[in-house]
Amino acid sequence: MANPKIKIDPLPSDKLADFLSLGLLIFSWIFLLAIYTGMPETVPIHLNGVGKADGFSNKITLFIDPLISTIIYTLLTYLNKYPHIYNYPTVINERNAAQYYTIGSRMIRYLKLSVMIVLLLVQLELFAIAKDVKINLGVWSLIIPLLIIQGPVIYYLKDIFNKKNLIGA
Repeated sequence: MANPKIKIDPLPSDKLADFLSLGLLIFSWIFLLAIYTGMPETVPIHLNGVGKADGFSNKITLFIDPLISTIIYTLLTYLNKYPHIYNYPTVINERNAAQYYTIGSRMIRYLKLSVMIVLLLVQLELFAIAKDVKINLGVWSLIIPLLIIQGPVIYYLKDIFNKKNLIGA
């Protein structure tokens, strides 16, 4: 049996998350275009586990990060229009659909914002290393992105499982 299809109206905080996600995406493109000509011909493209550059390529590869950001932004925005296709820990019916769809939609929305933040941070770190600006986040360059991305997922999954206990199947 297919989940019911209902429209979920975003709250102002949801709209703000969407606005910030789009703003970060646009900023990553504008920043890249603004500094591209001043970048060295060879730039870092990969960092090892302690935040040191261990892979290098031509500066044209700097476009990969904003391109990936654009693809992820577009896919998550599109996916967010169809919360009835997500997997939920219970049977979805007319009675509980709005609550679950709101949580699922909000999780995707904040995941999108988190990914935009992380990819922009990666982009900025690679630019700084290419320009020989010392940041030296070390292992934190791995830990911080994981925490940023996992935060919304853990929070909203906890919320969904709490709703399951409150609403029932």
